[in-house]
Amino acid sequence: PPGPPTAGPGGRPWPAPASAGSTGSPAAAHRTIPPEIRWGLGDVGWGLLLFFTGQVATTVLALALMAVTGGQDTLRPDQPPLLVVVLGVVGGWVGLIGWPVVATRFKGQGSLRKDFGLVFTWADVGWGVLAGFASLAISILLSLLWVAITGADAPSNAGFLAEVGTGPAVVLVLFATIAVGTPIAEELFFRGLLMRSLGKRWNVRVAVVGSSLLFGSLHATAGTSVGGALFIAGVTALYGLVLALLTVWRDGRLGGAITAHFVINGTQVLLFFVAGVR
Repeated sequence: PPGPPTAGPGGRPWPAPASAGSTGSPAAAHRTIPPEIRWGLGDVGWGLLLFFTGQVATTVLALALMAVTGGQDTLRPDQPPLLVVVLGVVGGWVGLIGWPVVATRFKGQGSLRKDFGLVFTWADVGWGVLAGFASLAISILLSLLWVAITGADAPSNAGFLAEVGTGPAVVLVLFATIAVGTPIAEELFFRGLLMRSLGKRWNVRVAVVGSSLLFGSLHATAGTSVGGALFIAGVTALYGLVLALLTVWRDGRLGGAITAHFVINGTQVLLFFVAGVR
């Protein structure tokens, strides 16, 4: 495959989102940014603001609904009710999905495919599956290394899954939310809007590294030890690096990254609820 091109303002090369029929040729990977593109890092800021605002608003809404309907009257950080978990995740999509839609509509080409690469090919799906399982294998090795060094279980930001119930309906709702919806939302924002905005401003290397680091830092779990939070951020940043490099390699298409993200998240959900991992 072609090596990663440089990227920057002024129409310098960037792996523009190719169509589903793209051949992945070097010429396709070195398309220039259309001059009408006006979205950038400012839109990333607005998206993040809406992400946090949406999460807080929907969490408060969930707690209010529980209070009105006589649901759980206490909330332990390690035992969040299903309604709080689901609405908190979905609320973040206001920024992760909503703002890229706004950006492409008013500052771009009016297409999530053209601006942010929201398109799949069968080859993208195949490479995504391989990348997803490879990422999981690396994270398992890192977890074993953590256990060997500290003698304690490796930190995880998925532990809450074991606390919200194990019924079939719960599994279905969480799988749809975490394994299906979240990969689409996060890839559209982090490998779509964020990575391309960094690439326009600087270059593709800054875009890949910067988007991966921010992706990792936003997944560090509050309430863990400093070391645990750094471990979670580092492993998630590693996931982000794989997803970013895969996106660049696949001509800017997000199909591979979304598939790999689905494999990672879906495996974690299934391990908790099907295999009974706690």
